[in-house]
Amino acid sequence: MKKFLSILVLGLLFVGSAYAFNFKEDIKTYSEKNDGVVSSIYVLNRCSGLLTYVAALTIKEPGQKKTGEKFIDYSVIAIHNATIFHSSHHNVNYEKAREILLKRRTELINYYRDDAEKLFLRNGTYLSGYILKDVKECIAVAEFLKNR
Repeated sequence: MKKFLSILVLGLLFVGSAYAFNFKEDIKTYSEKNDGVVSSIYVLNRCSGLLTYVAALTIKEPGQKKTGEKFIDYSVIAIHNATIFHSSHHNVNYEKAREILLKRRTELINYYRDDAEKLFLRNGTYLSGYILKDVKECIAVAEFLKNR
């Protein structure tokens, strides 16, 4: 009986962690709980990473080059604004701030890629669940910044 319970507990631990996402909450939920410049920098950098990832997925699809390029433009808008905020808040020049944020963005892209692959295994699409919510939120943020 002990052996059976041990196997059951270990099995549940492995199954539960198999679909653990890198981000514990979507961007909107995070934004509602956190405010300030540091939070804005994080959200913009996270959006830039996600939009870059989505651009890479989209640009490969037939007839979607313009859509992919639009996601790239949104990503640039997000990282540019994050860089301005970071530079001002941390009292570093724009180039140094950009270097820091681009390095972080690479990690964020990898986190989104990993989570998207888990979602694909669950339901056959990379852009679903919290990632789809984040895409919509990030597009709205980029559109706002573009038009202000």
